[in-house]
Amino acid sequence: RHSTLTLRTAENLAYSRFIAGNPVIINRYFDLLQQTLVDNDLIDSPSRIFNCDETGLPLDHSPKSVVTLKGQKHA
Repeated sequence: RHSTLTLRTAENLAYSRFIAGNPVIINRYFDLLQQTLVDNDLIDSPSRIFNCDETGLPLDHSPKSVVTLKGQKHA
């Protein structure tokens, strides 16, 4: 139906590598973090901030297949 698209096997890319490669996303994260701390009056209350780990979160992005344009080198 869409002659310019194809279904291909995806190349594995570590999630952390994907996120770390985009400084716009990193800057936006810290802007949102600061705004959240200000909104919730947590800037001067570090004892009210709790830590969590990444248990249960997938760190590798590995879909079975992806839709790409025909002739594209990297899927």
